[in-house]
Amino acid sequence: MADKTVLHERENAQLHVFKLQPVGSRKEVTAASTGTRYLTFAGSAVADSRVMSVNSAGWASTADCIGHFRYRTVIVFVRNGDSVGWIVMRIVHANAG
Repeated sequence: MADKTVLHERENAQLHVFKLQPVGSRKEVTAASTGTRYLTFAGSAVADSRVMSVNSAGWASTADCIGHFRYRTVIVFVRNGDSVGWIVMRIVHANAG
């Protein structure tokens, strides 16, 4: 999950990754030091961090400019050990309302 799923150009958001525990609780594993890895896809069939990148602490940072697009959809694939998931983010122009 993310603090925000709609971001403007040049905006950041903290991602949060949780792993379910056998007793039904959950443990946060957002940081790369826990084995979590991030891969971003922005409308093509290849990994692409030009629209949005995610650092080792789980902070998502958007590009300074998304070009002539009104918005871009970015899918962040998340992996921690055998567990996988994804977060869908929408990046809009900085001056969009």
